[in-house]
Amino acid sequence: ALTSNSSWIISSDQNWLTSSIGSGSGNGSFIITAIENGTTSIRNGIITIKAGSLTSTITVSQAAGSTTLTVNTSTINFVASASTSSSIAITSNSSWTISSNQTWLTSSLALGTGNGSFTVAAIANSTSTSRSGTITITAGSIAKTISITQAGATSTTNRNFTVRAKGVSGGEQIQLRINNQLVTTWTLTTSMANYTIASTITGTVRVQFINDAQNRDVQIDYLKVNNTTYQSENQTTNTGLYSNGKCGGGGKSEMMHCNGYIEYSGSSAARINSEDSSPEIEFSEEILLYPNPSINGKFTIQFNSQPIKVEIFNLFGKRVLEIPVDGNTKIDVQANLVSGMYILKVENLNSSKMKKFIVL
Repeated sequence: ALTSNSSWIISSDQNWLTSSIGSGSGNGSFIITAIENGTTSIRNGIITIKAGSLTSTITVSQAAGSTTLTVNTSTINFVASASTSSSIAITSNSSWTISSNQTWLTSSLALGTGNGSFTVAAIANSTSTSRSGTITITAGSIAKTISITQAGATSTTNRNFTVRAKGVSGGEQIQLRINNQLVTTWTLTTSMANYTIASTITGTVRVQFINDAQNRDVQIDYLKVNNTTYQSENQTTNTGLYSNGKCGGGGKSEMMHCNGYIEYSGSSAARINSEDSSPEIEFSEEILLYPNPSINGKFTIQFNSQPIKVEIFNLFGKRVLEIPVDGNTKIDVQANLVSGMYILKVENLNSSKMKKFIVL
């Protein structure tokens, strides 16, 4: 309410603060209005009422507004080469900071206040694997995140891959996979042979057995990449190995008895310098072993000719038993073996033959 015996005028010193009327005479009333405070600070203004030489003021204080923050993008996809994004807009009524969770990913600004813009840069990705990171913009308790993915590099240099392998029955199929991409599929024979292909793909290398069936097994002697050879029995991951009564989860073996793969680690030492340095294993049907599977390793072995040495190995290549032969062509064995798959090795004067058997 305003009480006066004269005319008067009303004014404001802030554009966000207004009076419902600008002037009048005698007694009257008016309303003061403040628009929403879009800042995060308290603000003050003064309404002045003047009548002749007399002046009266009303001081108005408005509380701080809530923090606001918007960013005009939420995802960015970069190619493998060094890249910079287009301008990214920030709308805010507060101060803000920008941070990255990856050293290869940077922002052109670290902090700012109010509305602004910045760019994001990624250094070149020299690996064949895509990578991801985040840029986070924070204002008060509000955070906005930009998810960023950068593609892996594509090699233009051919590498020669040689897999030396054989099947037990013939017809077994293996695949060469690099960075989980199929390079080729080979069908194996029962003779150890080299399978070769060139590829520009880079990344983790796997040789995968894909068509397991009864009596089908695969022996992978080694993988050769250009001039570096990786022995299969040195690799820690072999998901096709039958061990401890089940398929999968093994390593340190050339054999795959189930669908699965051997993964070749770049840190494995090269064991051979030529293809002929590793002996071949010949799995033979000439050896009769029954019953197969056997219980606790109790079984009978019959031979076509008198052997000079008979041994049993586990799938890790460790000899677990040597069986006396004593000039016999038929031997009854009580081996007391734990459950699993084993290799029977029989040597005579001219050859060495092997046969798989299972103990329940």
